[in-house]
Amino acid sequence: MIFGRREIRALAFLLPFFVVLVWIAVEAFRTPSKNDVLHIEAADSLLVAKDKGPVLRLEKFDPNTVTFEQLRAMGIDKFVARNIVKYRQGGRRYSIPEDVAIVYGLSDSLYAELKPYIAIADEFKIKPSAHYSHSATSQADSTRFAPRERVFRKVMFDPNVLDAEGFYELGCFTARQAEALVEYRTRIGGFGSLLQFRDCYLIGEALYAEMSEYITLSPLPEPEKVLIDLNSADSLTLVSIRGIGPATAHDILLYRQRLGGYHSTRQLFDLAVVQPKNYELFEKEIWCDSCKIQKIDINFVAPKELARHPYMTPSRVRKIIKHRQLKGGWSNAEEFLADDILSADEAARIIPYLRFPADNE
Repeated sequence: MIFGRREIRALAFLLPFFVVLVWIAVEAFRTPSKNDVLHIEAADSLLVAKDKGPVLRLEKFDPNTVTFEQLRAMGIDKFVARNIVKYRQGGRRYSIPEDVAIVYGLSDSLYAELKPYIAIADEFKIKPSAHYSHSATSQADSTRFAPRERVFRKVMFDPNVLDAEGFYELGCFTARQAEALVEYRTRIGGFGSLLQFRDCYLIGEALYAEMSEYITLSPLPEPEKVLIDLNSADSLTLVSIRGIGPATAHDILLYRQRLGGYHSTRQLFDLAVVQPKNYELFEKEIWCDSCKIQKIDINFVAPKELARHPYMTPSRVRKIIKHRQLKGGWSNAEEFLADDILSADEAARIIPYLRFPADNE
């Protein structure tokens, strides 16, 4: 049987598909080899490890001497590793394993994994001293710093008021733990609630259950609000304000550049993105430092440069330039206003952006 050209081309086109179908059929019925199984198991192990997060390869280390590279080699996140090393700046040291727990960014779960591997050299450990001692003997001092049974004395106390000695006298903390508790409270700005006190790594649920009915928590003072200056804030600072998003921050900065700075927060209404509803959200969090305004020297500015200001229209520029040519300039803002070049509203808007010779005296 002789095939024509058309039949031969059709066979040449279909032949690769037949070969692939035969290979798939053979693979489907083939028993996996030992190597295949090992490859599949290895891939599964990698997926499981990936789901669990970075694998820690912990070994004994002294937080007072360990390097950033050694911590990274153990699988510790670079942010946490940097903060562990940075803690030693300024002469600070890790005296007890609990000191590691207060490193910024280190979670309770990670500290629980690290604790069995923390080995602090004797030279860095707390030495007995007379701090908090009510006895002149060194033996009494030693026992005050030694680990002891956490027995709460069942007295009323305020965790926002007690100093380190006060926490020690509760009977359930060593002197160093009492100091660490005060450091922790300072770092978080005080205990805002009973739950926040309970969740402190030095307390825990069991001890908190003993203490709960003896706690009188004084309210924290209202933090002093720091107003944000529209003339110096960057976009990151602006978006941190409630009611200002990235688009609004972008427009505020762009308009500030065109104006030369803001002299009033209400100038934000010039922007289409700022409406009364969202202005009310951030009105009390912003202000304008008018000393940072870039002013225009009205007696020497070129017409084109003056026309670039958002408050200048071609007709206003012509009026100002014409009067300046006739009069030779103005010595102060009062003279400028007296000439009635602009309407009262127009003059009120532009005057903060004009510089006169009297301003330099």
